[in-house]
Amino acid sequence: IDTETGLCAGLELLPLWPAGAAAPSDSAQAAERALACAHYLGRSWREWSATGFEAGRLALNLPAACLRLRDFPARLQAVLASYGLPASQLQLEVEELALRNPLPHQETLLALHSLSYGLVLDGDGGDTSLGQLSQIPLAGLKLSRGLLRHLMDDQLQGRSRRYLNALLGAARGLGIAVIATGVDSAETLSALRVIGLRWMQGERLVAPLEAHLVPVQWPRPVRLA
Repeated sequence: IDTETGLCAGLELLPLWPAGAAAPSDSAQAAERALACAHYLGRSWREWSATGFEAGRLALNLPAACLRLRDFPARLQAVLASYGLPASQLQLEVEELALRNPLPHQETLLALHSLSYGLVLDGDGGDTSLGQLSQIPLAGLKLSRGLLRHLMDDQLQGRSRRYLNALLGAARGLGIAVIATGVDSAETLSALRVIGLRWMQGERLVAPLEAHLVPVQWPRPVRLA
């Protein structure tokens, strides 16, 4: 949600593996699941387009394991091309593990970037140094629910606020959009807006939707007060 307008600014496809299950660590299995999600997203986008609905930015989660496969970018490109979905409309949300140990994943990440996919680091920066944010051309950084809990804790608020301010400063200097996740209360929403965060997601804003409901829900402004 863009909290300056109250309008939806993007759609994220939630992973299609069982709730609570960890992302697959086997590269082949991870790639197959990611491509299955890409097929679902492509079909949904095509159905929305047929009704005249124009979706904005879309997001797809990528387990770090599939980034060890050099042919993954070409396979993803083939899936999306079969539905006519342009790469420039899609952001790929990458596990923080991919930057914690970037060398096995860097070639694939750079190849995805060269194909016009936007790369978003899905984590809180806790295990990634600020300097590592510049190693990969990132379009976005997602802050975790855990970091937000620390921010709302009275005893940790000062330290967490300083850390978050440093993270925001580094991201803005690199042209990286920062997105808060897990915003599930009016208190958290208010605190994040005071800090200056514009992009947020969570059930306080919009609950997860079935694909067929997206064209109905998308145009409605979200009540922020």
